[in-house]
Amino acid sequence: MVAIGLISFSAYLWHQPLFAFARITAIGPPSIWLMAGLAVVSLALAAVSWAWVEQPFRGKSARFLPQRGMLFAASIAGVAAFTILGWYGHEQEGFPERSIIRNLKEPMIDARYERFRTWEVLDGVVPARFSLREFSKSPDTAKVLLLGDSHSKGLFNAFYQNESSFLGLEVRRLPLNFDCYAEAEKSTEQCLAELESSAPELFASASHVLFAARWHRPGRLPSLEVVPLAMKFRGIKPVIIGQTMEYETEGPVIIADIARAVTYDGSTPFPIKEANTVFFEERSELALVTNKEVRDLAVRLGVPFRDRQALICNDLSEQCTGVTPEGHAVTYDYGHWTLAGSAHFGQVMAARDWLNLP
Repeated sequence: MVAIGLISFSAYLWHQPLFAFARITAIGPPSIWLMAGLAVVSLALAAVSWAWVEQPFRGKSARFLPQRGMLFAASIAGVAAFTILGWYGHEQEGFPERSIIRNLKEPMIDARYERFRTWEVLDGVVPARFSLREFSKSPDTAKVLLLGDSHSKGLFNAFYQNESSFLGLEVRRLPLNFDCYAEAEKSTEQCLAELESSAPELFASASHVLFAARWHRPGRLPSLEVVPLAMKFRGIKPVIIGQTMEYETEGPVIIADIARAVTYDGSTPFPIKEANTVFFEERSELALVTNKEVRDLAVRLGVPFRDRQALICNDLSEQCTGVTPEGHAVTYDYGHWTLAGSAHFGQVMAARDWLNLP
């Protein structure tokens, strides 16, 4: 315990970069075994730096850099080397010639960056956000209001990025507060009043309303029992969109694992077919079961149902599109669509006339 105490400050300094780089280089969270191993490595490095760095500063002899002047000189040289390396890397924008950088371009993705990008239009990063607050006055288009959670955002981006393929549609989106319908003290009418008050112009002009969400979350399916029919009574035609496909292993992790297995370096095409087969094998059973429950509910209510999973997966070929034919990742996590994914699935929707509004 005394020995650990002596090297504890060095261990504190060493563990942070080791743990940080382990998280940075891994697509998913590092395993507990890797982190435990790095903790042991931190102690070993701490013992070395205690003997060769701390002790010389305290006036005791050491085999390596025994004199304080030598230690200072080595430290200054190290700082200078890292400064020059950092400056060069900054100027070169991260050494783009490295194979690992080529890997991270396509179909590898920066999942966090992709998630932010998918909100650009709806959050106002793109100026088009301000034209989405109301429908046009044109009598020649269906006014479609998309309601749901973050998974409805991917569907909105599919329409938005393929606008020329959906000339007869105007699509606007609003978040649907499912929690409101789960609160015992609030009635359905109160919840609907709150929703409609958030964008009265949109509800006043809407001809259709689409419901799209991660339906297996608590309280979601009960809301489908009442909200679509309530919209129907208001003269707005409802359509229920099924559960999107989800995967037991997140999409970027699947792709990274395949890339490592085939030592992909960007110089050859990525094995898209093999990847899409793995995505099929990784399908979430919960997502499959939930989709059937939503379909059955829509049938019972007499509300049109559109199968979102059918856009993604093919049971005959046993493949799910996890990587587009152009080599782009379609999900940035377990199931949310990237912009590339939305663009691809929007094309599929248009080609199949998938929405086919009533």
